[in-house]
Amino acid sequence: MAWDTVLMYAREGWMRRLGEALKGSGFASLTAVYGYRLCEGEGCDPTVGFASAAAYAAERLGVPVPELPRHVEHHVRRAVEEALEAYIRSPSSVYAQVVLDAEALAHMGVLGLVSLRAGEDLGGLLAAMARAMSFAAASDYVLYTATAKRLARTLKPHTLAAAKWLCEELGSLGFRARPRTETSSGGIVSYIDLERCPCGEAVKSIYVKPQRECILYRVEYSCCGRSLGFELCTPESTRMK
Repeated sequence: MAWDTVLMYAREGWMRRLGEALKGSGFASLTAVYGYRLCEGEGCDPTVGFASAAAYAAERLGVPVPELPRHVEHHVRRAVEEALEAYIRSPSSVYAQVVLDAEALAHMGVLGLVSLRAGEDLGGLLAAMARAMSFAAASDYVLYTATAKRLARTLKPHTLAAAKWLCEELGSLGFRARPRTETSSGGIVSYIDLERCPCGEAVKSIYVKPQRECILYRVEYSCCGRSLGFELCTPESTRMK
């Protein structure tokens, strides 16, 4: 779905080539589209917002970025550099702010939760939900642009509703789960907490570990003889404001 949306926004040849570089990642494609939309609201060049968000996603994926027009490339290079260093300094470029906000919004939405992560196991689903819920919970503190904050206000209730829906569905499968929000040393973390598995109580462990670029929050469960869990960088530890 996200790839089809990219085609609607990639009105120039170089934009299409950039979108094609991300074709294997629906999440990255969605990030690029949000980059376009955020610049429409913030008054910056939407094509540069699209390119900056796409190039940032490509950098995170280790995907080569096709050659960009000269008038775009300078802005994109600076935006990506600042976005990659957001965990140590606040970005000054509006395009870097757009890139980071686009990534956060892509994590929050239903497309990021379900469509782009289809086929994952329970641990993968819990990880996807934890990223979405944590960015939603921390949205007041991690977003830079007014447009992103306005969009987040519309996404956040649906993210929380999806969390409750998942808990109800897990309940029908013999689990007991509920949404949980905690404040750690790295900021707010929100996730689906498994309290009981089909065969009995879930044994839970939490690890908080500082990394070079963030504070890692890891939750592990022992559930019916299986180990499952997730880890994520707390959103607030990845952004300086």
